[in-house]
Amino acid sequence: MKRMIQLQFVKRKYAAFAVFTLVAFCISSCSFFSILFSKYDSNQSVGMVVIFHAGPVQILRSGKKLQIQTGTVLKENDEISTQSGTMDLQSVEGHILRIKSFTKLSLNKIAHQQNSETSLALKIGSVLVKANKLDSKESFKVSGPTAIAAVRGTSFSFDVVEGELPKIKVYEGLVAMTLKFPSDKEISSESIAQKPLYQKFTKLLENYEVVISENESAEVKPEFDELVQLILTRLESKNLKEDEVHLSEEALGNSFAKASFKPAPQEKAELETIVQLEQKHIDQALELDQKALKSEEASAAQGEATELTKKLEADYNDRIDQSLTRIEEDAKSQKLDSEEDIREFYNVLEIIHKSDNTLISGAIVTQVGDTLIVHSPKGVFRLDKNLVDFVDYKNFNIVTKKKQKSEK
Repeated sequence: MKRMIQLQFVKRKYAAFAVFTLVAFCISSCSFFSILFSKYDSNQSVGMVVIFHAGPVQILRSGKKLQIQTGTVLKENDEISTQSGTMDLQSVEGHILRIKSFTKLSLNKIAHQQNSETSLALKIGSVLVKANKLDSKESFKVSGPTAIAAVRGTSFSFDVVEGELPKIKVYEGLVAMTLKFPSDKEISSESIAQKPLYQKFTKLLENYEVVISENESAEVKPEFDELVQLILTRLESKNLKEDEVHLSEEALGNSFAKASFKPAPQEKAELETIVQLEQKHIDQALELDQKALKSEEASAAQGEATELTKKLEADYNDRIDQSLTRIEEDAKSQKLDSEEDIREFYNVLEIIHKSDNTLISGAIVTQVGDTLIVHSPKGVFRLDKNLVDFVDYKNFNIVTKKKQKSEK
């Protein structure tokens, strides 16, 4: 009898332990899944939020121009053309994308509950990305005419400038670059499906990955375009053998160039000006955009959106002021007392012509909207862009509209 009681006690003990373990597992699992999916809410729109914009920027959605303000949600397939303006976007994951002047970019895919991939297509111009660390299922890619940059939690730039080689520069972390068919030579999925050698060559490009580390840059050389043209021509004329597709992997190694670089002070300063706003405001913007789609809630959502715009702008102004202060303090710590010191450190000497006919000699460290940080022999200070007529550089001039009008 005693033994039976002991056995029952043991059974109850293990049963209690099993229940405890099951409850603990459920709690930890629920916590895991709530963390995993907390950033993707079904009550939110799928998109990226405008947290800053300055100057002329055009957004096309289904061929129609979209009016934007701070807090506007940009969506999949929106086409962005910054002209002489600039724009910063923040995603639900906290990634920041700066679209610089004279850039054309499409938001091909944006991560959401059913799809954890974000894919951007850079047609021309420059972007700067500051991404949080990605989880194992998340993907963030920027595609240029001949290369794709896959983010691994990093800060990097991607430049596609007319007359220059496409370039990726990594300032922090790692970027995995893969080559792709040049935009003007892209093959339709039907053609790829019908021709096995097309498939092999496409797979070869997809699998040929180049890892770019911190303070490294990579350029896609003209040789890659020539290689693709040669292979496509031989594929069309049926003069390419299967084993030659594999041999072309050696040629791919000569299609790009990697090099180390030291970030310029101006580059470091610009990275400092990429600020992440409170995520709750980003979430609210996405929720309000979803509410605006419902006719019964549209009016209320519009009023809330106005208030949210003020919060976002206040948050941005506060954070950017702190960033500019850090940039000023860093510049002052360099103790550059002469024009020669400034020219050597910043690799440029600029003459700023102000509207009151006075001149400032030095270097523009960075610019955010209408605010310039200037480093001159007299010190480091902020300058309103509207007080500047034009800037003389060592080798070229940038002339403002005001200057152009006075010369006519």
